[in-house]
Amino acid sequence: NTRFRPWRWGFDSLWTRMNDIINKVRKEVCDLFLEESEDIHATYRTGSWIFPNHFDPMIKISKDLCLEYGGDVEICELACLLHDAGLVYKREGKSSRGHEKNSLEFARKVLSKHGFEESKICMVLKCIEATEIKCNPNDVNEKIVRTADILSQYYSIHFFAKARFYSEWENYVKFLEKKVEKGFEKICFEKEREEARPIRDYLRMVLSEYKKYNSN
Repeated sequence: NTRFRPWRWGFDSLWTRMNDIINKVRKEVCDLFLEESEDIHATYRTGSWIFPNHFDPMIKISKDLCLEYGGDVEICELACLLHDAGLVYKREGKSSRGHEKNSLEFARKVLSKHGFEESKICMVLKCIEATEIKCNPNDVNEKIVRTADILSQYYSIHFFAKARFYSEWENYVKFLEKKVEKGFEKICFEKEREEARPIRDYLRMVLSEYKKYNSN
């Protein structure tokens, strides 16, 4: 029906423009993350590791959650791309503590550069803030990004791959214990909590078995 073609053309044009801008932001993040590192413990900060093991699964999950709960795909994808920029941007030393603040600074810088309105920038920044463990998300986009952040780790080899970056095995075990419990608390939707619960319970069980056989 030709009556609807002008509207469709406008939608296609808007969708193409949105994808183009998101791809430009993605390139900014790709350029930020190092591709090579002589330090094995910094490997998780390289683009070749963090995109397939965290960012890309997180984006896919956020899009699914947007369809399920009515979120804004553009806002959520931008937040997923930018939420961990502080792992590299203005980082000092080995500790990643405080990287959320640097992520917010980098996100504002990049989004402003690409002409986003202040209202959209604030929405993305709020979603990034929502990934912090102590944050209480307010709207659906914040809840989606917060949930996608942890589910991307539950549904990939993220937790197991992280073992490679710990010099001391017991430090990795402590990291995994914390992630299993605190991460599960970040899931904001009941349906997703129930789907992730068997994974949480399995990880609890193997950690318990590990402690039992290594207690002596």
